[in-house]
Amino acid sequence: MAKLLDDTVLDGALNIIVNGATQISLTDAQPTTYGTATGTYALQIKSDLTSASFTVADDAVSPYGRKCTVAEVTADTVDTSGTANFVALCGATATLYAVTTCTAQSLVAGNTVTIPAWKIQIGDPT
Repeated sequence: MAKLLDDTVLDGALNIIVNGATQISLTDAQPTTYGTATGTYALQIKSDLTSASFTVADDAVSPYGRKCTVAEVTADTVDTSGTANFVALCGATATLYAVTTCTAQSLVAGNTVTIPAWKIQIGDPT
């Protein structure tokens, strides 16, 4: 028997992030809570994400499914010096929505940093 999930089911999960995430932060350690993503480990926080910062679409990479692309953040000011290792998406309601790794980069407070576009994928059932 074949397995199937309609795209609207996968989009429902991704749209929780699209409609809720308002902050993106770079951290020096892996955050596991809103507080560690926006406080304890935060090196940079951008707090003006909107639903326009995200694009939900078909994913052309196996196992296919759906993806949410997070738009590039350019020339945002670094708050605290350190080495960025993770990127976190948070909401204004103290929710940590997603965390991913990034290429380690030394950041200096007062300088600017660009976070390249990246994607969150949910594969079709196999």
